[in-house]
Amino acid sequence: MRKTCLLVSVFFVFFLNAEDVIAANVPQKETTDSILVSIGDINLVLWGVPKENFSEYFNLTIGKDTIFLERLFHEGIENLQIQFLNGTPNGNFLKGEVIYGIRQWLIGAEGRDVLLRFSFKDSIQFFETDGKYSIFSAMRDYEQVDSILEHNHFQEIKEESYIVQKNFYQYYLESKAWEECCPEYIEQAKRFLSQKESDFKTLTDLALWVDYKTVILALGENKYFVFDNVGNFGEDAVREFWSTEK
Repeated sequence: MRKTCLLVSVFFVFFLNAEDVIAANVPQKETTDSILVSIGDINLVLWGVPKENFSEYFNLTIGKDTIFLERLFHEGIENLQIQFLNGTPNGNFLKGEVIYGIRQWLIGAEGRDVLLRFSFKDSIQFFETDGKYSIFSAMRDYEQVDSILEHNHFQEIKEESYIVQKNFYQYYLESKAWEECCPEYIEQAKRFLSQKESDFKTLTDLALWVDYKTVILALGENKYFVFDNVGNFGEDAVREFWSTEK
């Protein structure tokens, strides 16, 4: 489960106008074991994405300067590799950025985790292996990111998580929505509300885990590849419980 907008990177800033974007829910071209996409003079092969029923898993949008790949279902980029057919503009490595988010588990939220507002950016470099660039392997593993966040950002994350959970559980207890169906939810909610914010010491204590939200790659020639891992998962489930009140 280690699971539009203006994107600002430490490496670049880019803007897309609506007229620059060509929507494409299916790949430009499929070969027997890969998907071929082109932007400007750059031709890429995307390995590790399902060719069959591609549009059920991803939304592919090709703009004037950017390839957007948006996750729609469970498939991520764990197996995604990029191959340049006409050579890598930057030599044998790519630069990019990962934007990580924090997912909050909540009982009774229709089995869905939700993203907190907190995000963390990390720069990355991709080196070629057998002519391909593996995106996921270039990213830090989740244990490393957990450690960074717990050492440098834990208080900020804890405050947001505690507010969301407190407001969420208070709402459902006061509404009595769980009284007939879910006594175990009531007990868990009461257990959480009996604790103070200072009682939580780790991301695990707060039922949180790290997930990547967006991966941005500089392809060269002012062209970019952006993968959106958030897709349609999300925030609306608990948006009303975001508040500054404790």
